Amino acid sequence: MPAILVGTLGALALTLGVLTTQSWLPVAGREVALYGAGAFGVAAMFGTFGVLRSRPRWAYAAAYAGTAAFLLALALVLFPWLGTSRSSRDLVGAVAELRSTRPVCWWACGFRA
Repeated sequence: MPAILVGTLGALALTLGVLTTQSWLPVAGREVALYGAGAFGVAAMFGTFGVLRSRPRWAYAAAYAGTAAFLLALALVLFPWLGTSRSSRDLVGAVAELRSTRPVCWWACGFRA
């Protein structure tokens, strides 16, 4: 089973490495794919070493560490980008009426003039 796990780590590293070259992917997505390719590549190397030394725990630990590094990169890079690109901050900056303290839909929000 550890050999299949190491093969999967290598396939993930290769797939994420190919994703870094795709132009349709946003810059933040390409960054995460690059970090993930590196993390899974290093994990595949350590996992291969563990399989060759007949130490399956090393292979599982490498898979865990690679996945944790990928998820950390995902949380540190992609989530802030999603927060800024999918928010209404640019719309509020462009429309002056949205910057006022009074809500736009004051009649629907329960406020009475």
